[in-house]
Amino acid sequence: MPGRRNAAAYIAFTVDPGELRVYVDGQLRSTGNEFTDVFTASGDVFSLGSNWWDVPYRGLIDELHVYETVLDAAQVQALAQP
Repeated sequence: MPGRRNAAAYIAFTVDPGELRVYVDGQLRSTGNEFTDVFTASGDVFSLGSNWWDVPYRGLIDELHVYETVLDAAQVQALAQP
């Protein structure tokens, strides 16, 4: 993340049919509606930190949670609290 080196951040992505929301430390930073839902088929692959069009992720990941429901802003804010 630009301007943030050697510091922990809580990053959350929510995907609701066709809409992506990105939160950083509980605050909404970005939204978009041109996101392909990759979770529609049981054979789909979920990968983190890799794709063919970008540089792989470099850094540490302390925890990863995948929920079966879309979290709302209040839930993301609550989870972002230390």
